[in-house]
Amino acid sequence: MSGETWTSRLGAFVARWGFHSYALAALLFLLGPLLFSVLVSLTPAQTIALPTPATGLSVRWYDALLGDPLWRAALWQSLFTAAVATGIAVPSGTLAALALDRLPARYGRPLTLLLIAPLFAPGVVLGLQALATFHRLGLWGKPYSVGLAHAMWTMPLAFLVVRAALSAVDRRLEEAAQGLGAHPATAFCLVTLPRLWSSLAAATFLCAVMSINELPIALFLATPATRTLPTLIWPQLRYSFSPVVAAASSVLLLITVTGLLLTAFLASPRFRAAGARRRPGPASAVGGLPEPPSGIAAGPTLGRPDPRH
Repeated sequence: MSGETWTSRLGAFVARWGFHSYALAALLFLLGPLLFSVLVSLTPAQTIALPTPATGLSVRWYDALLGDPLWRAALWQSLFTAAVATGIAVPSGTLAALALDRLPARYGRPLTLLLIAPLFAPGVVLGLQALATFHRLGLWGKPYSVGLAHAMWTMPLAFLVVRAALSAVDRRLEEAAQGLGAHPATAFCLVTLPRLWSSLAAATFLCAVMSINELPIALFLATPATRTLPTLIWPQLRYSFSPVVAAASSVLLLITVTGLLLTAFLASPRFRAAGARRRPGPASAVGGLPEPPSGIAAGPTLGRPDPRH
């Protein structure tokens, strides 16, 4: 009996540490190139090389990146493109999620598949379609053209985030506010919308990060006036790779990691639970409306005496 217990414990120990070792190896494999790029961007050498204790670390390539008008313009264009894409994708995705949340499932499911279809289309196809459409409409070459195309691609992401948040919102709270005399728009803005702020912020950061790092669509639409940072990095990687490219990649990495961390924090259950505790109920959220009497419960039991009284 003791031999079987010792064998089972040894097997569990080997399995546990084997799984952890495999996970660590996979993590190093995925993050190794990113760490290498960051270290290369800090080298003082003229060529691609890792810094050594003898050479030390240097930020000369970040100074070169920010001092070059071409790189600086591409960085600002990436931020502007992300702002345009996010400003269109998040409101559009939110409105679509609200509309489909109130539709029967037999209509909502097919429409959901249509809305998220751009996520599964190859970037080359979307870029070619956007190039042909924008060229015909006279939008090709405009500073906001890439942002419009990115909005088409990132809107499904905002839709999915908000739709998931809506599934956790009790619609009876909004109905209770309407039962207390609130207008439907007022009930939505003061009861439902505050419960979506964290998801809206997470969708905003997610769409912005995806837009900043997108390459295939931007390659089709890029002109000297609409060149984003990834479209400038791509030819440099192919023809004249220098540490300044590693510095530009590190800037993109910093923006991406910051956005993803904020998205994960805002979408975490703990943050949502903390926000839910600070939100008012349906009666107190609708200004000017009195609280229901002590023996009356709000929501689905509105008008029914509370059994506790």
